[in-house]
Amino acid sequence: MPLHIGENATDLSLLTHLSHDDIANLQSVGRDAQAARREYILKDDQENVWEYLKSLRGKNDDKKVRVDFVLDNAGFELFTDLVFADFLVTYTPYVSQVIFQYGFSSSPLTQSRLINPILITTLLVLSPKLIPWFVSDVTPPDFLSTIPSLLSETFFPSQPPVSSATEDSASIAAAGPDDKSKPPSTASVTSELGVDSRPHLREMVERWQRYLDNGTFGLSVPLETPIGAQNDKADFWTSPWPYWELKDKAPEIYEGLQASSLVIFKGDLNYRKLTGDVRWPVSTPFETAVGPLNGSFPILSLRTNKADVAVGVPQEVADKLDAAGEKWRVNGRYALVSFLPKSE
Repeated sequence: MPLHIGENATDLSLLTHLSHDDIANLQSVGRDAQAARREYILKDDQENVWEYLKSLRGKNDDKKVRVDFVLDNAGFELFTDLVFADFLVTYTPYVSQVIFQYGFSSSPLTQSRLINPILITTLLVLSPKLIPWFVSDVTPPDFLSTIPSLLSETFFPSQPPVSSATEDSASIAAAGPDDKSKPPSTASVTSELGVDSRPHLREMVERWQRYLDNGTFGLSVPLETPIGAQNDKADFWTSPWPYWELKDKAPEIYEGLQASSLVIFKGDLNYRKLTGDVRWPVSTPFETAVGPLNGSFPILSLRTNKADVAVGVPQEVADKLDAAGEKWRVNGRYALVSFLPKSE
């Protein structure tokens, strides 16, 4: 889960001023890197989430559990969404099916198939936007291109291209002698993916393709759905309404989410809409800030701070960060993991 939070910090709005080393650090996945990130999680409900997921095995006699994802960014974040889905399906005893959702639709749920009758069947429904609302939001074409791109031999070339001296000179001249922001060459970037890693990447991505082909990963609308298509069960995600209005403005979505065992809201914008985009006092409980959604269905919000709204943070922690001059609300370094169960 720390990786899943860290990748949310790599959206396009924050990359314009970051160096290559900064981005590589954000995308690092080692144990030490993940442990270091933990101190930046100002509200951390991870243990509660895992305990809740484990408890689902005893609560569902029909062995069917559904998890919904409301997605955020394309690119590296979508890649790690797929990694997370793969982890749940392949390496845990809780999940045996994933359904990717473009807007909420109940039709794919009829495709449920129990791969292993000992496991819980989890319908993991991922909901992207039908327009790139804030530039980098996941759309159906993004999903359509992700797996083929990762399987392409040219995506991670075996031999990094060698730039010519003329090209290097032109780049340096354009940047200026004192400009230290020149990005690294393609050679330095591609060489970081070791040759030994490529077969493992291909094995994983080919498994994703098999999961799509056999129904383990499912889609709620056709992959070919174009950008800008209208769907009554998807348009709410790009409407001006806070998610407090979900029940009234999008009752089909709301009713579907009520049937979910966990709804995961990814990213800063979804967090803002969950909390009404109100600048609450930081110590306000998350359950207060989500208003009428509290108790409606289990909510997990994974959010890197990029806007002023933040709740569930101890006042003394916020005061200390403010006194240190940390722009912790907006700089993308700090995160919140907020979990609310469904009311019994």
